[in-house]
Amino acid sequence: MRLIRKEEHQCLFYLNGPEQELLFDLLRRYPCIPPAHHNHTRLTPQIASDEAQQLLEESLEEHRTATRRQLQAWLADPKRLHKKGNGYEIAVTFPELEQLLQVLNDIRVGSWVALGEPDEKMHDLPAGKAQNLWSMELAGIFQMRILEAMRS
Repeated sequence: MRLIRKEEHQCLFYLNGPEQELLFDLLRRYPCIPPAHHNHTRLTPQIASDEAQQLLEESLEEHRTATRRQLQAWLADPKRLHKKGNGYEIAVTFPELEQLLQVLNDIRVGSWVALGEPDEKMHDLPAGKAQNLWSMELAGIFQMRILEAMRS
């Protein structure tokens, strides 16, 4: 994924065919952070009630549902990707880039949680967790490419 051009309201990226498939496959994993990972007592320790936790989880689910709908529309939009040589050009507005970063972060953090929240490099990959390691690392790579493009 490389930046072709940065305009006033959007960025134009080029993805080769495999990159496009990897990105879209990765985005289909959203959301990844388990709802139980979000705990209102971490955010506001002075309020400790089941009602507050339920409200947090409902609000989070509404946000995730809306984001998932937007993401699905984005992935299904045939005007979004334009075939160019062996790859694709994709135009993304700055608000979409911001949302894309949030989705990728959810995937990265959720995959990290699924791996057992390791502090350091993993020397032994838990059984059945290769997909989580792949998702965590790939999400980080795409996040860095987007951040580099936004800074340029």
